[in-house]
Amino acid sequence: MAGNAEQAAWPLPKFQFAVSVDGVADDLLFHEVSGLDMEATATPYREGGTAAAAPRKLAELPKAAHITLRGGTVVHDSNFFGWFAQIKMGLVQPKDMTIRVLDPQGQQTMCLRIANAFPTKISGNDLGVSSEDVAVEELVIAHQGIERIS
Repeated sequence: MAGNAEQAAWPLPKFQFAVSVDGVADDLLFHEVSGLDMEATATPYREGGTAAAAPRKLAELPKAAHITLRGGTVVHDSNFFGWFAQIKMGLVQPKDMTIRVLDPQGQQTMCLRIANAFPTKISGNDLGVSSEDVAVEELVIAHQGIERIS
């Protein structure tokens, strides 16, 4: 019976994950990822010329929310600022991202592929001499879709 209990399906813990961006950085350290949302709106459509016809619902194209990544500021790491700086030169290249959810032993249990991602906002830190908080940066990413690949 112990073998069956070990193989049972359990919800994934959400506190251990790794983020990679093709050509920018691998296994980035963030303490929060939010906005992993996709939504398709249902639009009513009435067929025929009679008022008695009940409208059908048609699915519109899915919309992807912006993904927000928050993490501690790392000394001598300016990869994202360099990627963001390409916007003002008109050279920003969309990149594929992966978010790997890990089990407590660090093994991948699920992987999400974020297609054609690019930065839309970088927020730095509020600085103050009376603060003892860790410096945290925020990166907002636009993309064209989320796909679960494992």
